[in-house]
Amino acid sequence: MPGPGPSGSPAIAWKFWAGHGAFRAPAVVDGVVYALAGDGLVHALELGSGHERWKVDLGVKGSVSPLVVGELVIAADGGGTIHALAVSNGKSAWTVRTDGPMYSPAAVGDRIFAATQNGSVYALDALSGRILWQRGVGGATSGAVAAAGGAIYLSPGREIAAVSASDGSILWRAAVATDGHAGTPVVAGGRVFAAVGVDAYDSAAHAVVSLDAATGKLLWRYADPGKAEISTPAVAGDRAFVAQIPNPGGDRLLVALDVASGAIHWSVARSFDIESSPAVVGNAVFIVGNDGPVEAIDATNRAPLWSVPIEGVPSSLPVVVDGYLVVGTDDGVLYAIAGR
Repeated sequence: MPGPGPSGSPAIAWKFWAGHGAFRAPAVVDGVVYALAGDGLVHALELGSGHERWKVDLGVKGSVSPLVVGELVIAADGGGTIHALAVSNGKSAWTVRTDGPMYSPAAVGDRIFAATQNGSVYALDALSGRILWQRGVGGATSGAVAAAGGAIYLSPGREIAAVSASDGSILWRAAVATDGHAGTPVVAGGRVFAAVGVDAYDSAAHAVVSLDAATGKLLWRYADPGKAEISTPAVAGDRAFVAQIPNPGGDRLLVALDVASGAIHWSVARSFDIESSPAVVGNAVFIVGNDGPVEAIDATNRAPLWSVPIEGVPSSLPVVVDGYLVVGTDDGVLYAIAGR
């Protein structure tokens, strides 16, 4: 994430109530927050004040994080249509219908990559919306896509797969989950990280894995002894940070894992559930609790840095940029936290 995070003694700077539907992680560019609420409204808000510049109704409910590519906001609705809106006023530039709903797309340069729950991967020209290629991956994707090094990484069912960004050909696929499904992949330092066993009936399937980004070879697998469900990792430097959702009687933990081996550097217990993924910027890890606080934890020694109470269950990971932390909740509120 761009950073920096809130400094000093942070507090809620503003909050925006959409009225209906949870917010996903917003895009924040040039001092403007672009957020899609669950009711299908895209909001453009000033980062410094929360003042609404414009809003656009996509016409269909949505639950996908938007992107900003050049002068366009890219947002996908719940029916599988991708919309491109002008950043200045929300005016429609183009729309493209895909074969089904999707999780959050990714952008590299002037290309947009999206994977649908019907098992198709699309590459689109961001300026025109023209479909450059479309490929099937043989399974419904169950998380957002990631792009790095000429490849697109996605999670069809219980697998992680890599496809070529140039033509969509499958580079490799790796079976990583024994039950449930694989989560959103994260790519860093030539490795792919993902939570597995997401929504599994068998709690023994809960884990996080690290794969070689070039080959898909499994490098390590970390599982909590108490079989806790594990979040999508946030990776920075030599550490991967995960939150654990315990089984009854287990500890609610934030855990720092070694990127190379999966060994535990440290863990710290919290008094609240952490269902959203953490974010890491500089030497701080940011977590959001269910009906609990937003907290910053020192990434090196796990010491608490600050805590700000909010209401609601987080519906996205926190976005940390320009001295603010922005996070949405399931009751349709977008919070901005800043130093003072």
